[in-house]
Amino acid sequence: MERLREELADSGIEVPPWQESPLLREIDRARFPHRHERRFASYGAIVTTDPESTIAALKSLGALLRSAPKDAARQVRAMADGVQSFSLLTPGSASLVLLPEPVVREMQLVRLRRALGPTATIVSRTDDGTVRVFDQHQIVIFDGTRWWTKPDANGYTVSVCRAVPNAPQSTTQSILDFCVHTAGPGAGGTMLVWCLDGESVDGFRQRSFPTGHRVPLDLPLTEPAAHCSARHVLVQIDGAGTLDREGRLVEVGVHLRPSTRAHELVDVPAHLGTRHAAAMRTSFDVPTAVFFVVSEDGPVTVYARGETIASIHMDTDDRTDTT
Repeated sequence: MERLREELADSGIEVPPWQESPLLREIDRARFPHRHERRFASYGAIVTTDPESTIAALKSLGALLRSAPKDAARQVRAMADGVQSFSLLTPGSASLVLLPEPVVREMQLVRLRRALGPTATIVSRTDDGTVRVFDQHQIVIFDGTRWWTKPDANGYTVSVCRAVPNAPQSTTQSILDFCVHTAGPGAGGTMLVWCLDGESVDGFRQRSFPTGHRVPLDLPLTEPAAHCSARHVLVQIDGAGTLDREGRLVEVGVHLRPSTRAHELVDVPAHLGTRHAAAMRTSFDVPTAVFFVVSEDGPVTVYARGETIASIHMDTDDRTDTT
């Protein structure tokens, strides 16, 4: 157990010794699931240092809590699937949290953790044995051989808004959430170009050519329910997606063509691939637009005015940002 604590500390999660840490014990349980008929069961737990506020937050979300004696914790855990039910242990009882809707995707779990407040952590195990720990700042993931981390997109909103003062903060947050927690866990890379005003729309039209893939309906990234559909269409068509000021996806399959001047003046690091190079250079040509690039293996880079204004990487030696 002490070794697990040290591994987590190396990944950015500081926990006290196991005798004092319910979180450490839940993570340890999640790492070694019971196999039944050659299958692992999924699992989910909510661990909190402030049960009263966490329970209040759960009730405000419409969750139901079913309590059992503390000595029934094992049976309660067996009913917590980590999708629509979670265990919640308090000093006096073991509760089963029943959510009104399933939380399957990473973005759904991130939003749930945020809604529970800063004192709550979610431990999730999928049916393939992957363990994820969602805390206030990051997601720590155990894939069966090693731990690695990715940040909560929430921590980058302020830095992007500082670099682009006319970017609405709430819309910036929604776009980053989409890139990091919906597109990032997907199977392919993508790019979004956020046109903040008429000048950026006109400028981007001059430095790109469309392929006729207009989005014929209202698909705003400010609505989490729209994220899956946006990702689904983006990964099927080569080229970038264009967002209007309100964060609506208005076109996909747009190909960038940066100017000769951008090629001469923008120094693109050699390890970056063509998607990053095109975004970085075109952001120089269209300084009023913001370019979001999601690499195939998950990292997200944000460009404006020919510069990198945010770089959201996963902390693992085996993953590089090259696409």
